[in-house]
Amino acid sequence: MARRWFSKRALLWHLLVAVIVPGCLYAGWWQAHRAIGGNTLSWAYTFEWPIFAAVAIVGWWQLVTEDPAEVEARRHERIRRAQPLRLPSATPQLLAANRAALERRRVELGATTAAASAAVRSGDADDGRRAGGAMSAYNLYLATLATEGRAKTWRNPSGMPKSFEDDR
Repeated sequence: MARRWFSKRALLWHLLVAVIVPGCLYAGWWQAHRAIGGNTLSWAYTFEWPIFAAVAIVGWWQLVTEDPAEVEARRHERIRRAQPLRLPSATPQLLAANRAALERRRVELGATTAAASAAVRSGDADDGRRAGGAMSAYNLYLATLATEGRAKTWRNPSGMPKSFEDDR
């Protein structure tokens, strides 16, 4: 128990709270005098500074009295929950089949979006001015982003490739 209260870490917290609490109480007293002098905004600060002092005391108490073993256990639990789940049924054959399916889908999507991008660039695609064309224009926009898109920045707010922006 004594080691907890007199460790380097605890002594630092004691020093910090010994400076912060009187400082907050002094600031509250100073704001009270300003409020009495006619500064109406200071009434809010008159009550705010003592609340800050109370928060500092509660935080000091929590930090000094918490058990280091509990802190370490919570840290390990957070790390354990943050790690991805490992599925026991993921065999190498299943992983290879999934990779192959993903690759086929990527190729299909690339061919579809490449054709859509070419249609948009040539002006043959529905640009959204006809009835129901807004959805197709948006789908073309998404398809182009999927294959050629870049990160959105202040220089490229739409995230579209330079060639797409120039052709429009």
